[in-house]
Parts: sequence; structure tokens; C-alpha cells
Amino acid sequence: MFFFSSSLIAQIFIPREEPKWHLFQKDYNMEYKMSVIKNIDHWLVHNFIEYENMDQYINNFHFIDYYFNGFDEIIYTGRVPGVEGERTFIFELINENYEISFEAFGEIISIHSMGENQPPYSFVLIDRPCCGDYVMVYEAYHPVFKEGRFQLEASIKMITIDEVEFPTSFFDKPVLFEVKNDPYHLRSNPVINDEREYIHHSILGNIISSYTANSRGYAFAEKLDETGRKWWFVAMVNNIEPIHSVLNREFKNNNNKFHSIGWMSSRFLQIIE
Repeated sequence: MFFFSSSLIAQIFIPREEPKWHLFQKDYNMEYKMSVIKNIDHWLVHNFIEYENMDQYINNFHFIDYYFNGFDEIIYTGRVPGVEGERTFIFELINENYEISFEAFGEIISIHSMGENQPPYSFVLIDRPCCGDYVMVYEAYHPVFKEGRFQLEASIKMITIDEVEFPTSFFDKPVLFEVKNDPYHLRSNPVINDEREYIHHSILGNIISSYTANSRGYAFAEKLDETGRKWWFVAMVNNIEPIHSVLNREFKNNNNKFHSIGWMSSRFLQIIE
């Protein structure tokens, strides 16, 4: 039914270093990388050539046998000059030319191997809010073998707001629960705040979404507030449409089902064995 794990949530949300690209990418010299990239017929490369600033962004290009086909794919992830937000591109060698095979809004924040740092790989993107927005989108992509080759598919989408507080430790395994009171609120912080404050004009206090009884979710961590109230850091399954949510909208990369992330008081959450 649900394929989150505590380890996956921890990999995504616990503060960490930048992705360790050196474990996966080929160690080519700068001259070789520049010579290959400049021959890619794509607007991203055209922009760098026109503005003569490719050398400033060369470390955003990564040469990896991503699709496990014996050839180098070229991944670009990060800021793009003159373009809003971050982008991720994967260029694949087809008939001796590099062509775009994947494109998404957002930046890769973690990359993982199925074993021993060998392909194929999965990764997580974050699409950060821009220009007055407040919604953060996390998407996990994994390789699927189709039509004789590996292709990328979005497997998990998790959404929250940019003011959310993340836990620093997690349960050994997720806890499935069901809401037993309504309305019951998903919040950005483990504290009750129903007053309109500075976060964003459309958010009442720290309420992200409000749910009815029988709504389900998974808990991954807990924290006590100053009153002794126990809070769970949760991913709502959204098996029942929330009464209210500031997360409902059209999304840039896809409109796949998503899981709302935040904190809930555990008082009226019943564990399902």
C-alpha cells in the first residue's frame, strides 16, 4: 500500500552534505568535459556559450553511466542563469549525439545506487519555492527497465511548506495510523498555533492541512512540546481528501498523487497494527 521507509525519509529530510558525486561520476579533466558539453544541441548549453559563463557552472555537469548502457550520460542539476529556480537535465548519447532524455524542475539533493555505487541509480529532487511561493516539492525517481533499456519514473512525491521543522532522528520503522477526531490539523511545527502570523498570508498559524476522521498516514519521528504533548512527524496518505490544504495545486513536473508532510499531535491518532 505504501512504500516509504524510515531510512528513505531520513535520507531526504535529515540535514546532510551535498550529494557525493565523486562516488558515481567519471573523473574526466576539465578540457575533455568542456569539449563534449559544447557539442550538445540544447538551449541550456546555448545559453552558457552565448554568455561565456560555462566555466562557472561546469561542476553542475556530471558524466555518469546512469542508464547502465555502457555509455556516459551527462547530468546537469542546479541553477540555470536567466531561468527561475533550479533545473535537472539528463542527456543521453543516441546515434553519437547527446539528446535530452529527462528534464525536470528542481535540483538533485541525493543520489543512490542499487548496490556498490554501481548503476542504475535513483535520486531525489527538491523543487524549492520561488517568487513569494511557499510550497516545497520532493520527488524520488527510480530506474525501470522498459523496452530493452532503463528509463526514469517518479515513484514518490512529498510536499510541505518551506517553514516546516524537520526531525533530527527517526523511528526504526514507520507507524501506520488513522485519525480519530476531526478536524485534525497537519502543522509545520510541533506546536499548536492557530493565529495568523508571518509565515504566509494564506496559512492560518502553522496549519498546512486539516483532515477528517479515518484519514490515514505514517509517522516517522516524534517530539514533545513544552506542555508535554507528543507530536508525530508524518506523511499523510491522503486516502481522504483534506477539508482544507494549502498544498493543493498544479505542479510543474507532474500531477502524481502526493503525500503531505508535517506534524500532528498523536493524541487522536490510533495506531493500526
